[in-house]
Amino acid sequence: MVLGIGIDIIETARIAEKLQRSRGLMEKVFSPAEIEYCQRMAEPMQHFAGRFAAKEALIKALGFGLTGYLDLKDAAIANNELGAPYFVFAGEMSRIIQERSVGRVHVTISHIQLAACAVVVLEA
Repeated sequence: MVLGIGIDIIETARIAEKLQRSRGLMEKVFSPAEIEYCQRMAEPMQHFAGRFAAKEALIKALGFGLTGYLDLKDAAIANNELGAPYFVFAGEMSRIIQERSVGRVHVTISHIQLAACAVVVLEA
């Protein structure tokens, strides 16, 4: 049974501007593993934008807004051996996922030079 669906799209330049302008924002939004992954890519900002879109899509699927209530680092994106993204939950986000009886979280991320998008489906 589907519990929630979220989608988000963001301009790559917008996320690049925010990360460069706001000192400490990168570390506030992304886990150390996410930062390391993105920075080793040929186009890091496309990957940062994709991960940000996935986090925002997750929050929408859960029925929250970006109110500052949730720590975005608590929903980190990792990749399996085939490169497919998946969430790694910690802290308050882990508690919310369990509380809402989410059994499976599907995430897909796409990006191009100008934009990134993500879709999240929560399944019981």
